[in-house]
Amino acid sequence: SPFSMRKKFNFLINRNILHIGKMSYSLYLWHWSVLCISRFTIGVHFWTIPIQLTIIYLISLASYKWIEEPFRKKEWSISRWKTILKGIIILMFSGGMSKM
Repeated sequence: SPFSMRKKFNFLINRNILHIGKMSYSLYLWHWSVLCISRFTIGVHFWTIPIQLTIIYLISLASYKWIEEPFRKKEWSISRWKTILKGIIILMFSGGMSKM
């Protein structure tokens, strides 16, 4: 029905949902680290979940704001081809380092 589609649309354009969506990669990167450290320190219990979620969110927010965003907005070079060439060189270098 059109009404339920409208509800879904309004949910997906909600400011908080968009914020979490933008940070999703940072959340993905940090969640496991926090949970592993928690497991070996305070444990993973129902009462630790709010603490762990808060820590995951804060670390992810910092990572998103100060690492991911600046790299995304950075002007790597004037020419698009120079940027692509730099990426290829970095990939080759990092691939070569993994063989050592």
